Amino acid sequence: MKKFFHIFTIVLMISSAIVASCTKKEPSFVPPASNKPLTFIAPLKGIVDASVKDMGYPGILILSVPNRNKTVAASEGGIVFFAGRDSNLLSGYGKLVIIFHRYGYESVYAGLDKVFVKPHQIVRKGEPIGTVGSWKGKKGIYFVIRKRTSGGKVYSIDPREVARGF
Repeated sequence: MKKFFHIFTIVLMISSAIVASCTKKEPSFVPPASNKPLTFIAPLKGIVDASVKDMGYPGILILSVPNRNKTVAASEGGIVFFAGRDSNLLSGYGKLVIIFHRYGYESVYAGLDKVFVKPHQIVRKGEPIGTVGSWKGKKGIYFVIRKRTSGGKVYSIDPREVARGF
C-alpha cells in the first residue's frame, strides 16, 4: 500500500506583504514520494521575458506566441495548494495556481485566463492546469519555482535554471 505523508503547515509567501496575512491551510497530504528526482518542464511554449526581475519579481514572464497552444501545463507533478483568484491577498496576480511538489518545491502560475484544477487535486507533470491570460498588461503568464527549506525559508529559483523547454 502506498503511504502518504504529512507536510508541515506553511504560510503562503507571494510577497513579503502577504506573509503575516495568509490564512489558507496547506493540504495534509502529498502524492506518494518516489526516488526519482524532480524534472521541471516549461509550463507554456513561448518567449521568456525576464524583465520582471527589474520590477522586483523573482520569476519570469512567459509571453504566449500568437496562433499557438494557449494551454498552461503543470511543470512537475504535485498537489494543488491554491487555484483561482483571491480578491484580498493575491489580487495583483489575477487567476493563479500554486502547486506543491516533493522535496519542498512549489511552482506558481499567475495571470491565467481559466483555471482547470482545484485545491487538493493531484496533478501530473504536463497536465493542463489552465489557459493563458495576461499579467502586468502582457499576454502570457508569470511563472516562478520556489524551494522551501526544513527551517521554513523560501528561495526563489529562476525557472530557466531547473526546467527544460525554455
